[in-house]
Amino acid sequence: MFDMPQSRQWSAFRDLSRKLGDVVYLQVFGQSIVVLGSPDAIFEYLDKQSANTSDRVQTPMIELNIKALFVYRSGSSLNFGFMPYGQWWRRHRRAFWQYFHRNAVGQYQQTQ
Repeated sequence: MFDMPQSRQWSAFRDLSRKLGDVVYLQVFGQSIVVLGSPDAIFEYLDKQSANTSDRVQTPMIELNIKALFVYRSGSSLNFGFMPYGQWWRRHRRAFWQYFHRNAVGQYQQTQ
């Protein structure tokens, strides 16, 4: 850890990748770091594994508060910012985007 340079840390990660392989996992002071050292490793990890890695950290207290405040008849939260990633989240995100993307916000200027 103390061998990490104060600037240009990417070069130290590149050297680690060259020495240890295309995918290097480190845990430093409780922080997980994954070093991807080749285009193939990047594609494999970020694209093919996105279904496993796209979810958010689940926080029990936030989940309880959100469910207590915003509940559909089905029991699902209305706040898609805290929803787990999946089909339900994508539906909510698509509906939100429809009204709040860059070109759509102009229609709300009169009410501001």
